[in-house]
Amino acid sequence: MSKPFYILSLDGGGSLGVYTLGVLAGVERALGRPLHEAFDLAYGVSTGSIIATMIALGDAVEPTIAERYFELAPDVLGPLLARSKTNALQRHSQAIYGERTFEDFKLDVGILVTNSESDRPMVFKRTINPSHGGLNSFLSGEGMKIADAIMASCAAHPFLKQKRIAAPRIEERTALDGGFTANNPTLFAIADATGPLGVAREDIRILSVGTGSYPESRKWTRRVIAGIRPLKTYMTLSRTSSNTVDTLRELFFPDVRTLRINDSFTERAYETDFMEHDPRKLRAIFGLGRKSFEKAEAEVREFFGDVGG
Repeated sequence: MSKPFYILSLDGGGSLGVYTLGVLAGVERALGRPLHEAFDLAYGVSTGSIIATMIALGDAVEPTIAERYFELAPDVLGPLLARSKTNALQRHSQAIYGERTFEDFKLDVGILVTNSESDRPMVFKRTINPSHGGLNSFLSGEGMKIADAIMASCAAHPFLKQKRIAAPRIEERTALDGGFTANNPTLFAIADATGPLGVAREDIRILSVGTGSYPESRKWTRRVIAGIRPLKTYMTLSRTSSNTVDTLRELFFPDVRTLRINDSFTERAYETDFMEHDPRKLRAIFGLGRKSFEKAEAEVREFFGDVGG
């Protein structure tokens, strides 16, 4: 077997990405080094794309990414109007990424977006080789601002506005949240690695992290917002999409070593949804991510070759 090829795959899930960060904080601490040094490829969708891109730029999960996220989530998901949410995300994206482009990533990335004009997936990549040419879903992010790709991958319409996006190598098109395609990007990561990147299946190691599963929020404000059912429907479809992708991975790629961390929590104290913006609740969910890591720590260490003993 050749040197393992490590892939980080991060689900979408709005502000519940704080659970993902809780898990990754534990992984980072166990490895004793920044996560961009531990992975060869990072895939993310929606909230997972925000986390994956900050990791790919070399930022530490703690304190840098976590602190930014605890500022971002309440500002973006607290306002009622889609325009206000979108404007807040734009401000934070500009503050985090500035004018940086895909060329600034320290490892290869894949950001999953939905093309609303063709109802097909788009994966913006830092690295495109000739083999990607026959796969129309894989597009070069050369010259593309990271902030623009993030706005596209997080455009969870009708909660946030759609995003018009273009880059030097692609024509302008309208994008939607990547979660409408697949809220779990693992299959796209496998297709990329085993296809254009030419990695043997037995060499792949995937750490796939979800955003957790929680009881439905009973807050009256959530019920008002969900009065026409979009919030509950979106949450159901997102969870189903993530679980379906994981089931298909198990069926079609049982030989691809994958560690999936995505626990369910049934206590009413943790009832929430992807628009959670209460800082105290977000901190509690971050803590649940830490607990999930602790439960899986022995498996994580074995996954990375028992790093740190």
